[in-house]
Amino acid sequence: MRIKNSFWNFLLPEPLESPEEAMEKIRNAMLSVVRSYCSAADFHLEFKISYARDIGELWYLRPELMQALCEHQDETRAHALMVGVTTLFVGHHPAAVHSTFKQR
Repeated sequence: MRIKNSFWNFLLPEPLESPEEAMEKIRNAMLSVVRSYCSAADFHLEFKISYARDIGELWYLRPELMQALCEHQDETRAHALMVGVTTLFVGHHPAAVHSTFKQR
């Protein structure tokens, strides 16, 4: 029985990261973008991201993040940053597959 289970476990792909790990990875990426590309005046956005309770809340903060980025960066740079953030949601939020923030 052990050999069979070990064999099948060997063939299966590595498990995906847990929802908690994914959420922290996404949160940290979003905070990094705010801290690196926005201004200190966007502290309210940093606060919202820091205290989001789930991946869904982080997902719905993306438009606000895009708006803040557009105020401090050109639209092309803001879009590129949002593609990077949105990619992290794939597999963790169903809308990520159909997002408007995709590679051009």
